[in-house]
Amino acid sequence: MTPQHTPALRLAFLCIGLWLTGCATAPPPLPDSPWLQRSQQLGALDDWSATGKIAVRNGEQSESASLSWEQQQSDTTVQLSGPLGLQATELRSDGHTLAVSQGESVRRFDLSTPDVMAQETGWDLSLIHI
Repeated sequence: MTPQHTPALRLAFLCIGLWLTGCATAPPPLPDSPWLQRSQQLGALDDWSATGKIAVRNGEQSESASLSWEQQQSDTTVQLSGPLGLQATELRSDGHTLAVSQGESVRRFDLSTPDVMAQETGWDLSLIHI
């Protein structure tokens, strides 16, 4: 069975990849800096949420979506939707599995397999950290 690569699914995986890349490449803060203190405070948060809008452009193609991210300890819920709520995609993870829902379609991924996303979607993303 060939996986379907809908724009919303690709955008969802790209968002997660960008989020993980952003976390992985932050430069170390200077000792006693306000950012170091703030970073430690933020790192201690178990429950948080974020909402906004994202846009991705790749050559001739561009996509945008509304984003809602809710984190409750190891449980993650990310909702992405296009204009007027079309092509809504929901990502849910408990730290062990990832469920990607689009309409009535639900795909589940075992996050303990490091290359599962590359195998299933062609996107090389490390999702174990969400």
